This record gives sequence, structure tokens and C-alpha cells, in this order.
Amino acid sequence: MASVYARGNVLWCRLKDESGAWVRKPTPYRSGDERNAQRYADAAQAAVDERRAGGATVAPMTFETYAEQWLTIRREMNAATSARFAATGKAGCSIATTRPTRAGCGSMCSRRSAR
Repeated sequence: MASVYARGNVLWCRLKDESGAWVRKPTPYRSGDERNAQRYADAAQAAVDERRAGGATVAPMTFETYAEQWLTIRREMNAATSARFAATGKAGCSIATTRPTRAGCGSMCSRRSAR
């Protein structure tokens, strides 16, 4: 099913990917080495066919799939941030009693507003 053709001095191959669409891919071989390029293309096509038989498909990502992945990552990040914040001992403090920890922040802000 794979085919080999020359583009300039480089041999390229055409394969069908997991979704069934034709894709073009350069081989590591140059013109005059068509036999090795064909072996390379056949091996690449066999690997794709094996993945396809295993159920792997390449399809455009839908909004639903993207949202699920994004939410999963965000939940993991939020859990890590919450655990880190709880470890500081400030989890029970109110926001009004919390002060900035950067030295000189107040003076820098007042200087900027005075200008």
C-alpha cells in the first residue's frame, strides 16, 4: 500500500495513517536507494496498520475532548496548590488579615501613585 517517490534528491513515501488519510513522509534515503526506501515505507505502513488494528485512531479533537482534558489538568493543579497553601498554615486566615510578603511593596505602590 505504501509507495516511494523522489522529491529532488530525497526519497519520500506515501502512507495511509490511522484515520485512513494519505500522508507524505520523507525517508532517510536518497535517490538510487529505492529498495531500502521501499522497505522503510513498508515497515512504517505495517506499524500504522498495527496501531489501527489495536483501535488507535487519529481524529480531530472535539471541544468536549479538549474540555475534559483541560478540566482534569486544572483539577490536579488546584489540588496541588490547595495542599501547598494548607501546608503554609494560612488556610484558616482571612484575606483582610493577610499582608504581602514582598518587602517594600507598600512603599513602591505609594511612590507610583504619587507621580
